[in-house]
Amino acid sequence: MATIPPGATVAVTGASGFIGSHVVEACLKAGYVVRACVRDPSNEAKVAHLEALAAKHGGAVELARGDLLEAGSFDAAFDGAAAVVHVAAVVEILKVSDPVRDIVDPSLEGCRNVLASVEKHLATIKKFVHTSSCIAVAAVDSKGGGATYDEADFNGWSTVETDPYGFAKSSAEALVREACETMALPLATLNPGVTLGPCFTKQHTKASTVLLRELLYGNKMLNYNCCFVDVRDVGAAHARRDAASMIRINRCLSMPATGRHLLVNDAGVMNTLDLGAVAKAACPQWKTVAAPMYAPALISALRVVYDAPLVGPSLAGLAGITEFKLRVFEEKIPFSNARAKRSLVLAFVPLVDTVRDAMASMVEGGWVKAKAA
Repeated sequence: MATIPPGATVAVTGASGFIGSHVVEACLKAGYVVRACVRDPSNEAKVAHLEALAAKHGGAVELARGDLLEAGSFDAAFDGAAAVVHVAAVVEILKVSDPVRDIVDPSLEGCRNVLASVEKHLATIKKFVHTSSCIAVAAVDSKGGGATYDEADFNGWSTVETDPYGFAKSSAEALVREACETMALPLATLNPGVTLGPCFTKQHTKASTVLLRELLYGNKMLNYNCCFVDVRDVGAAHARRDAASMIRINRCLSMPATGRHLLVNDAGVMNTLDLGAVAKAACPQWKTVAAPMYAPALISALRVVYDAPLVGPSLAGLAGITEFKLRVFEEKIPFSNARAKRSLVLAFVPLVDTVRDAMASMVEGGWVKAKAA
């Protein structure tokens, strides 16, 4: 079992993103030199917070260029790295005109380009960590009866037509697993739920944390069922100190190959609208409104249309309705976090703390103007 010692260089793709930034911080706390891969290292607005994190934690962040859709662009970034953490991904899944071009290709081609650069540096790279998603475990409740999913489950339901995002995540995870097996490169895969938590930049408020921003603004929010996780827990899972050792060892980077961990908090599966009650408890000083984008009556009507004999799916398709979209509105899909607690020694941040700290970061950062309750 390979371990990556403190002081080694860890390359992180998508380093300026919401999750990527917290991975960078966690790696700095663990004593690593971070090679932060971004599309444009000269864009100060995108990288200033990474440099600030290095100063805050007394560590080193080296900015490097890397573009998912450009072959060879990660070659220089991975030179001399002891491990690669692949976080970069497409997160926009609603407003896309071409799912293959906008979701599937960036995910799969991005993984191929990253892995091709890794293969050129196997002399130094001893671990690959892939940030996937819980949707690669189960897109819809194919087990039935609200059964709980764990790391042994794989999403074989999603297709480009029914659920391009789930298909992209599942396919990318399979691609990475096969490539790492071929290269005999130890692999750890992390599968987080819908990720919330403190933001470092205004752009971060437009990631999955947009749910909380909509609560503060009182805008309609996409109401669906999911499991949540704190972004700080996701970061910690990528760079975890071994609590049983006096030597700082990255638990995820020292995992055996094929290690897979679901990252969800203890709140269980819930509807995004339930964040309204959590926000009122977490931040009573601010006015928050949970307004649904889709009323329950509308969802029921859409189901009737979809289930109409012969013509239902065709009519629903014209309106952009898919079986996957209906199921995430209707079904609750629970996931187990037992393995992450056991193997990564994680105690997940309570949802109320996640919501409080996330909203505070938005308001104090000046990116969201909250109204007094």
